[in-house]
Amino acid sequence: HVTGYSKVLKVPLWTSFTLQEPPMETPATSWSSDPRLAPHDAATCQDYLTVVNVTMTPLFPPSLAGTESHISTSNTTWHHLPYLVSNSVGMSDQLAERWWQLVGEMIPGWWVSQGLLNVVLGPVYDADYDALHDPIHTIGMPALPTDMFAVVTRCADVVASLSFCPHQSLDSMAFIFPQSQPVVNCLAARRYAQMFSAKLHDVELVTGLTLFPNLISSDHLRLVLRIHSDLWE
Repeated sequence: HVTGYSKVLKVPLWTSFTLQEPPMETPATSWSSDPRLAPHDAATCQDYLTVVNVTMTPLFPPSLAGTESHISTSNTTWHHLPYLVSNSVGMSDQLAERWWQLVGEMIPGWWVSQGLLNVVLGPVYDADYDALHDPIHTIGMPALPTDMFAVVTRCADVVASLSFCPHQSLDSMAFIFPQSQPVVNCLAARRYAQMFSAKLHDVELVTGLTLFPNLISSDHLRLVLRIHSDLWE
């Protein structure tokens, strides 16, 4: 997986990975500092303890690191990597539960039915709800997201690698899940995900990211402006 990290906000802004095999159960472990970052460039566990009803949650899913847990790198094993503080985002219990339903259950289910998937996950900062990314200087510390986004991409053709997928055969779905809701939402996981589905262009606007920058204009517009009437089976 590849992760984009902000030293200013001290959080991961996105992580991207290709799902090629089923996730594995991995034990939770203690959070640890990232030796690649200077102490002043990373948040601490204590920073999150000052916030009520927020828990440090791994952005890159631990269940996907477990498949390589037998490989050691430096002094840590692969299944410890998701628990580096540089991979943490603050989530309410409400969001963490819904996020797991999407990332831990629905996306692996789509891998079974649809084949190879590319997944991009990350936080959203939109405190004024204008659907645009907040200026960095207005985001408090620790940088708690207002929402979380997910972009899931498949190939309509059967390919050995998504890099071989014809651009016109790419298909993506996007989601923006809120950090909190004023009332408890009792929808089933699939209906909830459909309620908070989005266009890829919505994700671009609210994060400042550019998705699929190397596609020609027609293929890019087709992907980022598409609205799915239903989720993949």
